[in-house]
Amino acid sequence: RDKKRIFSCYQDLKLENIQASYLVSLLINKFQEMYNVSVLIKAGMGQNDIASLFNVSSGRAYYMVKNAKGTLQSVIKRNLDLLNDLDFNIKTGKVDQNLGIELYFLN
Repeated sequence: RDKKRIFSCYQDLKLENIQASYLVSLLINKFQEMYNVSVLIKAGMGQNDIASLFNVSSGRAYYMVKNAKGTLQSVIKRNLDLLNDLDFNIKTGKVDQNLGIELYFLN
């Protein structure tokens, strides 16, 4: 939600030659992970179950659960929808990747 910090981080990534389309893919994966963990939590799974299912350490599972619990499922779903649309528009050439991700960050 801190747009100034978001753009500062994005500028740092651009300096490291990270393409915006790659960043979109990373964000989609992260929001998909958060959504999946959120659904599993609602189904009654705990941190240890999630660690086992995703084959990650208990420390990593802790943060996965923390992120999923700290964000409304509707917000996660909305971001997934926006990012998937952006990814499609970038790949079809309808939107410039840098402009597209900057508009996403402003949204």
